[in-house]
Amino acid sequence: SDPFFGPDKQYTLALEGSYSHGRSGGVQPASASGQFDDTFGNMQVAVGRRFGIYSSLTLGAAYNYISRNADTTGLVLSPTGKDIYASLKLSYVYDSRNLRSFATDGEFLYVALEKYGLGESLVNFGRFSLDARDYLQLSDMFTLATRIHANLAEGPRIPPYNHVFFGYY
Repeated sequence: SDPFFGPDKQYTLALEGSYSHGRSGGVQPASASGQFDDTFGNMQVAVGRRFGIYSSLTLGAAYNYISRNADTTGLVLSPTGKDIYASLKLSYVYDSRNLRSFATDGEFLYVALEKYGLGESLVNFGRFSLDARDYLQLSDMFTLATRIHANLAEGPRIPPYNHVFFGYY
């Protein structure tokens, strides 16, 4: 189906939800022994507008739920063991690559500003994300590709479940 609507099919609407429940035995507070259960839930809505065939701007809002059933010192911010918070995200994408996977020519730019927590919980921080790529086809066999990637968070406390690590996030 066509995800675009409105005059000239320039607008998008996305509704997403996720839920997971699992047992973790990895990183634990010093006072914990054994395993503990994690529950993650998320509901989000996003409205976007595209500008031509390469650019789009999206505004999204989400409701997030994170729960741990054991001693959660340092693993969630709330002393109840449940971080429940809203978040907002504004993102811009420019994508002129000839292929999304294995591109040989074109440019890609992703810039996003996110605000986690809107005053309703202990979660209160912001994040800036940047992903800039350039592909230059040198011949039928060779492509020169460059990439700059940044993911910066700012706030009094960043919960461990929102940390970003080198190589993945």
